[in-house]
Amino acid sequence: GMGYAGELCCLVIALLFFVQTDNPLFSLNKKEFEHLRIIGQLVALWVFIFCLPLFIFTNDEPREKIAFKLAVSVGLNNLYQTLKYWKNKASIFRLLIARIIDADGLSTLFAFGGVFAAGVWGFTFEELLILGISMNIVAGFGAIFAAIFEPKIGSKNTIITSLFFLILFGLAVLIVEQKSLFWLSILVIGRFVGPVQSARRSLMAQLSPRSARAEMCGLCAGSG
Repeated sequence: GMGYAGELCCLVIALLFFVQTDNPLFSLNKKEFEHLRIIGQLVALWVFIFCLPLFIFTNDEPREKIAFKLAVSVGLNNLYQTLKYWKNKASIFRLLIARIIDADGLSTLFAFGGVFAAGVWGFTFEELLILGISMNIVAGFGAIFAAIFEPKIGSKNTIITSLFFLILFGLAVLIVEQKSLFWLSILVIGRFVGPVQSARRSLMAQLSPRSARAEMCGLCAGSG
């Protein structure tokens, strides 16, 4: 939920100071679309600034004095042993396979949602930012709402329920013929994006042995 709040702030800054205004910051040339092309640099700066507290103030474990080649060799051997004995971790690997599919679906939604809105419904860049802001608000509340109910129904049921509604309203996006219904469907989709992502991480942490959580979370990140 906090992550979506951060995204929301960045989107609002982009909208107010670069897109909606007739005089963008740094006197950017709107005819050359500089006010839109600057968004990439804005996001990069945003990530850098808010990573600084982690880099500066978070204590790290002492570095192990091990040669780089040996570290790579040990890491690859550990990965091989993990994959070799996947039958002992069947539930984790089923989650990884499911993650490959649903994460790619979400990536497609994020990548082509704006293209679809612009191509089919004629959204302007400003409207796309407003759509993004709206989705972030809904997704943030969705993630916080899921945190209340996930302990009661379980992480797996949270994922399944969220995916069901994502599919249902994803189909609705394809068949609605009114812009208002398109907006409604998109916002409902946003409501369930947060829970499926957060519950997946929660379930992976629950299924993984404490000694192998970093390894399993790495596999989870790499499975997409």
